[in-house]
Amino acid sequence: MSSALPACTPPTFTLSRRRLTSMAPFALVFTGLPAAVFAQSAKTAVDYRGMVSRGTRLSILTDRITRCQAQRLLGVLTPRAERMLADSVAEARTIMAALKQQGAGAAAIAPLLASAEQDLGALLSASESFRTEDRAGLGKLAVLADKAGASIDRLVTAYVQAIGQPTASVLQTTADLQRLTQHLAVHYLLSRAGIDPTEQLKEVDTGRRAFETLLQNLKQSPVRSARTDAAMPLIEGQWTFLRATLTQAGTDVAALQNAATTSERTLEVLTELYAAYDAALRPG
Repeated sequence: MSSALPACTPPTFTLSRRRLTSMAPFALVFTGLPAAVFAQSAKTAVDYRGMVSRGTRLSILTDRITRCQAQRLLGVLTPRAERMLADSVAEARTIMAALKQQGAGAAAIAPLLASAEQDLGALLSASESFRTEDRAGLGKLAVLADKAGASIDRLVTAYVQAIGQPTASVLQTTADLQRLTQHLAVHYLLSRAGIDPTEQLKEVDTGRRAFETLLQNLKQSPVRSARTDAAMPLIEGQWTFLRATLTQAGTDVAALQNAATTSERTLEVLTELYAAYDAALRPG
């Protein structure tokens, strides 16, 4: 079953999300914050590894929220999308509250946390007021999601640096892959909604190449365990399905559903890999 969707000319906006910080294989990523700040923060009891995990999840949710709204506009698995949207908004608020309660740790991280909170708030407010008949509004929502995601990613980068363990960058690489599962699905669905489709598909192509580069980086990681080795073939197989889905043309309902469900399944496998790397990095 297929239905033609009218093209829409939205306001001018920048589609490209964040510059993935872990494209270089496993060098510790620096944020421009003074090294002494992190040396001092290492003496505190701040759970930076837990904050990386929460921040990563929060960044994923920014794209998932937009993806659910795109599904609602397109009429793709709408009841499921609405449940997931409500859950994602609630989870995002909970995570941000937890990050604030934990505190910034290093004083230089505080502005990054404040910026992430502000940009996330703007996204959640726009999502709550979004109406499915507003195609241009969906494009604006995607811009706010990208801005919030970029702010959160900068915060996560700072948390990774604060861990003070060079191989911890493997967590950021895995996190970038998790985000890309949702980011790719978002821009694929936006293209099918007729929202600047040429630019949206360019973003999909860029993200697809970034995913493959990051996946190769993971294969070269010195951090390994039986658990990570077992997860890798599952990820490669799931990526094959997602990559194929992202090349499907038209607005066939089955293709649109595949984009939503395959991105979620790929995220699930990568979430398990993230947990495996996190465990492998812990002493003992």
